[in-house]
Amino acid sequence: MNAGNVRTNRIKKNVIGSLVLKSVSILTGFILVPITIEFVGTAEYGLWLTVASFLMWFGFFEIGLGNGLRNKLAVALANNDFELGKKYISTAYALITIIFGSLFIFYQLISPSINWSGVLNSNIDKAVLGSLTTIVFSFFFIRFIAKLIGIILVADQQPALSNMLDPIANVITLVIILVIKENVQNPILFLSFTMSAMPVFVMTLASIIFFVGKYRRLAPSYKYVDFKYSRELLSLGGQFFVLQCFSLVLFQSTNFITIHLFGPEEVVSYSIAFKYFSVLNMAFTMMNEPYWSAYTEAWEKNDIFWIKNAINSQIKIFAAFMVGYIVMTIFSDVFFRIWIGIDRMEALHVGWPLKIALVCNFAVLSFGRIFILFTNGIGKLKVQILCLFFGALIFIPLVYIFVKILNMGVEGIVIASIFSNFYSFIIAPAQYGMIINGKANGIWNK
Repeated sequence: MNAGNVRTNRIKKNVIGSLVLKSVSILTGFILVPITIEFVGTAEYGLWLTVASFLMWFGFFEIGLGNGLRNKLAVALANNDFELGKKYISTAYALITIIFGSLFIFYQLISPSINWSGVLNSNIDKAVLGSLTTIVFSFFFIRFIAKLIGIILVADQQPALSNMLDPIANVITLVIILVIKENVQNPILFLSFTMSAMPVFVMTLASIIFFVGKYRRLAPSYKYVDFKYSRELLSLGGQFFVLQCFSLVLFQSTNFITIHLFGPEEVVSYSIAFKYFSVLNMAFTMMNEPYWSAYTEAWEKNDIFWIKNAINSQIKIFAAFMVGYIVMTIFSDVFFRIWIGIDRMEALHVGWPLKIALVCNFAVLSFGRIFILFTNGIGKLKVQILCLFFGALIFIPLVYIFVKILNMGVEGIVIASIFSNFYSFIIAPAQYGMIINGKANGIWNK
């Protein structure tokens, strides 16, 4: 069996495993929503969603190390250079620990002076709000260190194993909330601790298991920490870091903007619609996620024929998914009433403009991802960086136009995100075509 067939079969196995695991994660996620809304209240749940998404802004301090490690480790494994891989991993762990350990100390120093009530537009008791943010931020910093095991798994083209971690954490969280919720005195703090701590616990346990077993030869060691490799990791990772910063503005700021423009209850309405329509996007992501590191390997071995076939097959799958989006849109109201409850949905209200905007948004993201995974996998990032930089610049002005001038609701924020993300549906396919046909010059090939 040739290398291309081996690569394809590996991807198929990972796709099946990822879809099964993601289905469990999605199911537990859907079950958690009505339970947690009833448990803590609509406004408090909206606050939790905002804090969780707000934290993503602090993810840029990772400076792209994870994706830099992913590409560099994938090349090392393609060449069976396990010693180099161990050095990359050990150095990445050292760097990420230094970065987030410093951030943790810095947060502890400045947190008491931050007016979290104003930042989050919340009327919750200041002491409770301070405890909530401390819990969430603390576990968030630790999570960035623990999640490197997932990067190692996808670099080894084992994304199904990486995708196993979230469903396990979700199931544990669901069970804990169902068992203990009746005896909890402060639901919002309990929810924050449980949903923040469980992913860290699962990732840490997985790290121990894999480094003792499957990845014993790659297990991090202080003896293999060599900061001369940090330049390689940070050079490529730095480009991913810039992409992450711009992506945060376009894709992770909606809850934060919504809570300030419309209030925490509207965050819940948006979140419910987003979670529902994101199901197919998550499934599509699971199906093409294994291609990132596979493209790295195929490009390293100059297997252009395999890359072209892979892209074409994903385009066909995307067309089928669009039919699924249409069906989901038609039956959305029925599902919402069953899922959240008729009375609660009448109070929240998810309108058709928001539904259509979200479907278009996910269509753009899914289509663009087909080509972005290729350019990310081979490290051709300059055009993407420039486009997302411009998109980030125009995003807030577009939000102002759609929401304040045209009097749109939350859908105005989503539409602004679509227009700002023009790279996905216009530029990314064009850049792929130039690179794969050997016609990319200048910035298009960097």
